[in-house]
Amino acid sequence: MDFRLRRMQFVRLVLFFVVIASEMNFMPSVHAQDQAQAGLDQFDALTESSGWVLLDRGLFWTSDAGQSWEAIGPSIPSDATVQDVEFINPNTGWMLWTTANQDGAANFSLAHTLDRGTTWDTRALALFESGEIAAHFDRAGMGWSDAQNGWMAVKQAGSSNFSLGTLFRTSDGGATWTRSVLPVADRVSFSDLQIGWAVGGPGGDQIFKTQDGGITWWDSRPEIESDSSVTVYEPFHADEFGLLVTTRLGAENSLEIYRMENSTGKWSLLDQVTLDVEPGVIGLSILDPRNLVATLPGTRSIVRMKDGRLEALENQDGLSASIVELDMVSLEAGWARSVESNCVTASSLDLEPASVSCASATRLLLTHDGG
Repeated sequence: MDFRLRRMQFVRLVLFFVVIASEMNFMPSVHAQDQAQAGLDQFDALTESSGWVLLDRGLFWTSDAGQSWEAIGPSIPSDATVQDVEFINPNTGWMLWTTANQDGAANFSLAHTLDRGTTWDTRALALFESGEIAAHFDRAGMGWSDAQNGWMAVKQAGSSNFSLGTLFRTSDGGATWTRSVLPVADRVSFSDLQIGWAVGGPGGDQIFKTQDGGITWWDSRPEIESDSSVTVYEPFHADEFGLLVTTRLGAENSLEIYRMENSTGKWSLLDQVTLDVEPGVIGLSILDPRNLVATLPGTRSIVRMKDGRLEALENQDGLSASIVELDMVSLEAGWARSVESNCVTASSLDLEPASVSCASATRLLLTHDGG
């Protein structure tokens, strides 16, 4: 399949200082004096009508597609930084946060709820020995298969030329943890208790697979032309099949979709979309090995794979052009994080240089028609 997408320049500024409500009032309200500090850090749509958002250290839940929100987060220290939030169903969830020691090493704490935040059970985690270099970390994430089995990935602080990290696994709800080494620690995910993926690296093109719960890993990159710059996104694995999306920049830019069968253990090119843009970070949500949705920054184009076939849609309201993160619960319904930025140049009447002022806004978007 080969269709052309209109070239548009994409400029993305990182937002960390302001969150404003969308036209559909989809964001929970924040006190005016706090708006300069509230950032939309994470979100997750669990169903078409329910999900949560993390605004800095505040966790909010909606059961009516964003018409109303309630604060459900645990009480955490004022100097804590929330690293990750995970809900496996509307009632069962976790929050992971850290505080810093005097030497800069991290203290990890994990809170667990079984009643959608009405009550939380919190425990301190002794993950690293005193003085360990790995305890000086860049960021951490987690995932849970059920109430007992979970994992935590901690990326070590250091040079941008490396992506060292440590993987922790628990089978008793977080009471005890076993550890192993991660080949890269930017983005880690597990399809089940044994099969997992580590994606990222300095160039964003590395992908490793494990079939023993993270004890051993091997390089799982597809064969791609060496003269191309490739970004690899987290794969999806289920029912003996895997699905992988990459973007490739070279003589011709493309979005490529690979499929893996467990019998071969290798990626084979399933389909691709030729792009007339140099894509930044695309919005991507893989539902299963035959269905996905991707938004291309700076364009109104939406790429979908429906029952194994690619198709292109055009967004009508223009909001998809600024989507940087996507979470679909079906091909039709989902949430997205949008970042819009603009700069204005003010001319000077004297010989002084013109001044440039820039503004950026984040919105949480909702769609019921596939974007």
